[in-house]
Amino acid sequence: MNDAMKIRVNNFDLIRLLAALQVAVKHCLVHFEVGTNYIDFLSIFPGVPIFFFISGFLIFTSYKRSKLLYNFAVNRVLRIFPALIICCFVSIGLAASTGFLTTEIIFNQKFFIWVLAQLSIVQFYNPDFLRQYGVGVMNGSLWTISVELQFYIITPVLAFLVLKKKWVWAALLVTGVAANLAMPFVPGEFFAKLYSVSSIPWIYMFIGGALFTELPKLQEKILNANLWLLLFLYLLSCFCTVRFGLGSLGNDIGPVNYLLLVLLIFKLAFSQPGLSEKILRKNDISYGIYIFHMPILNWVMYKHAYSNQASVAFVLLLTICVAILSWFLIEKPALSLKEKL
Repeated sequence: MNDAMKIRVNNFDLIRLLAALQVAVKHCLVHFEVGTNYIDFLSIFPGVPIFFFISGFLIFTSYKRSKLLYNFAVNRVLRIFPALIICCFVSIGLAASTGFLTTEIIFNQKFFIWVLAQLSIVQFYNPDFLRQYGVGVMNGSLWTISVELQFYIITPVLAFLVLKKKWVWAALLVTGVAANLAMPFVPGEFFAKLYSVSSIPWIYMFIGGALFTELPKLQEKILNANLWLLLFLYLLSCFCTVRFGLGSLGNDIGPVNYLLLVLLIFKLAFSQPGLSEKILRKNDISYGIYIFHMPILNWVMYKHAYSNQASVAFVLLLTICVAILSWFLIEKPALSLKEKL
């Protein structure tokens, strides 16, 4: 099997699904205040860093393969924006159904600006009038969509630099890791928040994934490594991190833990590479789960219609149903336009 086929036949769709579920389940447990021990366990395998690594690996591969910037841009737009646009209006509809979004709010200039932000590249923008709804942010998960879109914009520049000068990989990785470690030290609440939702502190995760595409010997070593050994090393590193106060887990995972995590993820992606296709049948509801779970969670929380335990189950079940509808009615038809465009 050649390298191109190896990349195409993998379990990344299944891993993305599990990562999206990790994010959705953790948000439910946190906001409905259920199962602190489960929250700590879920933080060991953080969905967002996994997304960023897989994105770096697949997006960089896609860009090198697309040959034309137009093709690359069209593919990215078709993957992100159709479902994102629907999600925005579903969020508005759910909030309006609770009575929270009055005509006074909807016809306010700030609401119009918020809608534009949701449909562009600054999804992290959250005006003050939304602080009284649900958890205080209409769809807090979408800050990572903004980061992803920044990654897409950076990709052509990244490829231009690293494919000509290989040493640039090391320079960018070192700079990216330093930017991540500097996140707690950014002065000012506003600037610290803006910094954390930009691509700057997360870029090393994306670059790390992109770098994997250029290291076939490392890929081979990982594929030949023992899966249980990689899992043991990662869990041991996580234990030492918590036990000796060397950092934190979750999205703020340190560079060492992140490296061990991506080695494990890469191994899983190409172990029994047909597993994902057998289970999912080339259907990918991970994106729908990721973008729709918080609007549903906020809707349930604002209505106070369910107990904490029931809320978790209801939100997750409804999210999966909406994600399935999103895939078959919105995302899959949109992706089918790639060849036509």
